[in-house]
Amino acid sequence: MHEVQQSKEMTLVNNRTLAEQNLALQPRLEHKKQQLSKRYSCLQENFESFQLRKSTLDHKSGNTSLDTLLALLQAEGAKIEEETEV
Repeated sequence: MHEVQQSKEMTLVNNRTLAEQNLALQPRLEHKKQQLSKRYSCLQENFESFQLRKSTLDHKSGNTSLDTLLALLQAEGAKIEEETEV
């Protein structure tokens, strides 16, 4: 019985230690999430810019395809969706 109580107390101490370590890492995690979000937004903007430039080039060369138009619509839809989330 004494061993069970002692094991329970050790488990509680270990859990508390792990919880404290997790809390100490929380600010770093939040910072990394923000960085990732900013980079993803930048990636989306660059992709949309690429799609528009590609569309312009295709239009000038007369090769506008349905795939290009679909990609443009998807990029614009993603942009609108992101704007509504912020």
